[in-house]
Amino acid sequence: MRFLRGRRRESSDLNDMRALDAPSEVILGELFGTDRLARHGRHLARQQKIVDAPRSLRPRGRGPLLSRLTATEGVLHSAQSMLSRAAAAGVAISPAGEWLLDNFYVVIEQVREVRATLPSGYYHELPKLEGPGPLAGYPRVYELAVELIAHTDGRLDPALLELMVREYQRIAPLTMGELWAMPAMLRMGYLENVRHMSLRAVAD
Repeated sequence: MRFLRGRRRESSDLNDMRALDAPSEVILGELFGTDRLARHGRHLARQQKIVDAPRSLRPRGRGPLLSRLTATEGVLHSAQSMLSRAAAAGVAISPAGEWLLDNFYVVIEQVREVRATLPSGYYHELPKLEGPGPLAGYPRVYELAVELIAHTDGRLDPALLELMVREYQRIAPLTMGELWAMPAMLRMGYLENVRHMSLRAVAD
């Protein structure tokens, strides 16, 4: 009965974690070479539509992306706690779960770094995407970061980052604030994938 009670508790914890997780997909797409990545950067700049709201009407608070960061932090802490308990009980942990346990504090430090470099006032100055779409209301530069991650298999290559940003700006120049925000947006994209990996590791 002790085992069954533990299983019910773990199942409840997993359901609580999933409740924190809004429906979305792992950031993954077809691997692009440099020519196709350049074309994709230009295509993205052409298709994006930006919300045009007077400064006085711009929303305040955290916004959807910073709210997502808070939820991601909660998922990561819950996953780390559950995986630690499972490991202490002698349950076999998947390689992804072991990676999270080994690198948890490095990952959480990225959450803190995003908060430090992307305060709410700065965040609200970034141009946002119009709807409809899963990233409506998110900064357009976040979509640029996500598309780079998706089509480079999550590999952080400064040359590819420079290529995609340069080609994007041939069509739609980014603001200085957006360029400064790119490191935070990349961190957010990678944290999104770690979030999904954590949920899979706990389910396993």
